[in-house]
Amino acid sequence: MAIAGAAIVLAAAGVAVPALGSPALGSPALGSPARPAAGSARAGAQLWASRYNGPAGGADRAAAIAVSPDGRMAFVTGRSYGGSSGWDYATVGYSAATGARRWSARYAGPGNDPDAAKAVAVSPHGPVVVTGDSGRDIATVAYDAVTGRRLWARRYRGPGYRSVATSVAASPDGATVYVIGGSNLTASPQEHVAWAFTTIAYDAATGAVRWVARYAPHGGAHYSARSEYWAHAVAVSPDGGSVYVTGTITGPGGDGPATGTVAYAAATGARAWTSTDCCVPDRSMALSPDGAVVYTASISEFGPLIAYDAATGAELWESDQVNSALPALAVRPGGHLVVAAGTFVQAFVATSGSESWMVVPAASAVAIAFAPGGGALYVVGSERDRSGGSIYVTQSLAPATGAQRWKRTYAVLPGGMNRASAIVVNPVTGAVYVTGGSAGSETGQDYATVAYRG
Repeated sequence: MAIAGAAIVLAAAGVAVPALGSPALGSPALGSPARPAAGSARAGAQLWASRYNGPAGGADRAAAIAVSPDGRMAFVTGRSYGGSSGWDYATVGYSAATGARRWSARYAGPGNDPDAAKAVAVSPHGPVVVTGDSGRDIATVAYDAVTGRRLWARRYRGPGYRSVATSVAASPDGATVYVIGGSNLTASPQEHVAWAFTTIAYDAATGAVRWVARYAPHGGAHYSARSEYWAHAVAVSPDGGSVYVTGTITGPGGDGPATGTVAYAAATGARAWTSTDCCVPDRSMALSPDGAVVYTASISEFGPLIAYDAATGAELWESDQVNSALPALAVRPGGHLVVAAGTFVQAFVATSGSESWMVVPAASAVAIAFAPGGGALYVVGSERDRSGGSIYVTQSLAPATGAQRWKRTYAVLPGGMNRASAIVVNPVTGAVYVTGGSAGSETGQDYATVAYRG
């Protein structure tokens, strides 16, 4: 289905466009500016949808999204094809209220090696920080949140052949950002090499390295380069004193995956405690609102959900009632529920790990988030459409029961591939933002970011 060239120009410029299958705010033509829904009280109403197409077209896909603490800006990052520069980071700043693009910035590492941004964090009173993979290095870039001006860029490879990034988090005071992932411990490019959890603390204002910590139990040996033996999730305590990292390590004897969770002193990187659990890898982490409990979830089917004492690392409880691989984990403000999302969406009692409810969502969920105050749970994923493609699916669920409150879908090209990647909730307005990769017409695959009334 062809789309008029004018509509493509508007979409590429960050102008809001309506979604197929979503409630339109009026009936604007595809690619025309959406009308703000400020006067609408309907939960789930689409506020705006904005698209970004790189300078050379191609399969651009957003990986992560964040909102500024004041609720005024939304920031999206991922990978975008730049032509002669190959695959680059592309980061876009949007007005959170209207979806108007405020700025876009690109980063291409040396040698035109593939670059792919993985995560973004907004430092309170500081920059927007993006991290990801650039060639064989971790590359972390900071931008001015208002203008998009690059403030600093730092690359890290560590002692070995390669390093990879997975996530980034900012300290509550905005002074430090923590980048995590994995790095080789040897210079060998061979398959059977040693890996370590890697955590890098940067000064948020200057990019100066505060400390680097590596964790490699059993010598960091592993049996396959395809196995993800590195840290996957990071959280900072509410008081800023501790940094928690979880992911996949080698099991006893140096073979097979296991869970590893590490606590560091935020000021120095000194290891406070470690905890391991055989024989499933962790991918997700969340803290209780008061910072007293660390929750981790496995990516393996029927893998455990575990609660640790944040001060000591002592296991408080372990639940084996998990029914599917769980890529996302969140804690309801107030500490009442721990919710994990995957093929199933499940809620657990935070104090005991007993299951509270379970639902099968309309789509396989990739990310979840709570509304401020915990009054709603939002789930995003993708599902097949009637034309053989796929569409974004965003749902609001009642936290106490899992009952669906509303469901919205997004696509602009029937039969095209639309795969959601991330979700975030505005801490001030409660608006819900989802992003990922979405098929256009002549533009190929674009970033597509959609905002809904919470």
